[in-house]
Amino acid sequence: MAQLRVIASANPYAARPARRLGFALREAGQLEEARDWFEKALALDGDSPGDLYNLACMYGVLNEPEKALDYLEKALDHRFAEDDILLSDADLEAVRKLPRFQEITGFYPPANLSRDEQWRYDLDFFARRMERMHWNLYAHFPKPDFIREVESLKTDVPKLSDAQVRARLRRIIARVGDGHTLLSAWRDGDSTATRFPVDLYLFSDGIFVRGAAKEYRRIVGSRVVKFGPISADAAYEAMKPCLSVDNEMGYRDYVPSLASTDLLEAIGASEPGKKLELTLSREDGSTFKQSIATRTIKRQSPRKTRIDGFVYADDAATAPVPLWKKDQDKTLWYEYRRDQNLVYCWMSAIDDTKDKTFEAFCNEMFEFIEKNKVERLVLDMRLNGGGNTGVVLPLIHGIVRSRVNEAGKLYTIIGRRTFSAAMNTVSLLELHTATTFVGEPTGSRPNFVGESTSFVLPCTRYRVYCSSRYWQHVSSTDTRPWIAPAMVAEMSSRDFAANRDPAMDAIFAEISKPATN
Repeated sequence: MAQLRVIASANPYAARPARRLGFALREAGQLEEARDWFEKALALDGDSPGDLYNLACMYGVLNEPEKALDYLEKALDHRFAEDDILLSDADLEAVRKLPRFQEITGFYPPANLSRDEQWRYDLDFFARRMERMHWNLYAHFPKPDFIREVESLKTDVPKLSDAQVRARLRRIIARVGDGHTLLSAWRDGDSTATRFPVDLYLFSDGIFVRGAAKEYRRIVGSRVVKFGPISADAAYEAMKPCLSVDNEMGYRDYVPSLASTDLLEAIGASEPGKKLELTLSREDGSTFKQSIATRTIKRQSPRKTRIDGFVYADDAATAPVPLWKKDQDKTLWYEYRRDQNLVYCWMSAIDDTKDKTFEAFCNEMFEFIEKNKVERLVLDMRLNGGGNTGVVLPLIHGIVRSRVNEAGKLYTIIGRRTFSAAMNTVSLLELHTATTFVGEPTGSRPNFVGESTSFVLPCTRYRVYCSSRYWQHVSSTDTRPWIAPAMVAEMSSRDFAANRDPAMDAIFAEISKPATN
């Protein structure tokens, strides 16, 4: 404690030492002094939501509920997003019993609400929480229009099914204009969902059934011509207003969602409770139809590219499994390719693993590269949907110091699912390294509104993800919709079925070229 006092006193302009001393005093039971140091941290850190919340807690334990609620309201107005903590924190136990807590938060809806009243309560909660939490809610969606859309949906609730309410809400959320702000397809806590048992993908040659439940194996590998009465191209365009994306690549990444009953009903491709009729095309150009019934599908990690129990178009491939299909359940791994004197590094997230930190993984890999005089490094981030930007610098610093940081020796595979923290990583790689990008454009912009903060609608229990931070690692004038590959390598349905990887093939072809003087 004494040392913390010295550090805090010696750094009168820094919020962190004051905050640390406040926590130490709080643990020691010196509540009034702890409150004073939290006040200093707040003044030095520009009304940060965390400091505002800390003060709400302090006044809660000091039995000053109105001051606690004042600070809590300010914390929420400054994008405090930890709803789960707010609902369970012992420091606020007494405060949560007060009517004003319910008024401020909306967390405790009245009992015995009808179905329509529940949706209306949730929509009011949604509008209030979005305005508080989102980085700039009205940047692309003017406030009068946002309010009008929410009120219109509230009016229409009695004549809409739950699926139709969700579809309308998705359209409202999509108009906010960023890929991190979205309505979850799963009710919070649910482990299953009802959908059509097909796994769709937009390849370079069209939308294909890349996988399906075993009873529909005959359609696997076929191109989709129509979803019900709607052409595949028209369905792709019709789904866009329902989806939250940062750029066009985001829509491509969402094509598997065309197996969702909600989405297909919303675009008029199927009817509630009825089978979906797909019109499909074989490789020889002939067409056929297949009716598909819904089934319950288990929730899976978004990092997985195969649904458990499905058969896939590449099951019969005779070629070896390409590197990108190996060990997709692992977050981080690398493999040495002796023939090319190359290290291939798989990164499905920018994050620590259960076994080691991201920093430890990077240090181990670069130590291997230096020790074995490896000449080339390939980072595969094509399926990397994000993680924690705060841990990424050991990768960037390791590359900058490494022998592979030269043109022709460093490659990064990117694609439609390169998003969020992975997008920030790609921006830093572009700025600070000699990497060559290969594959498809990224699924986000270099500068974007992001962060996967979220809240749960109190009555219907659907989770809304809400972007609460602006990320900028490049020039403020950079308005590119994505970072584009220098070497375009898009996958076709035939590539997938034959276990070919156009991205690695392009890299191998590049490094095998004879050197020129």
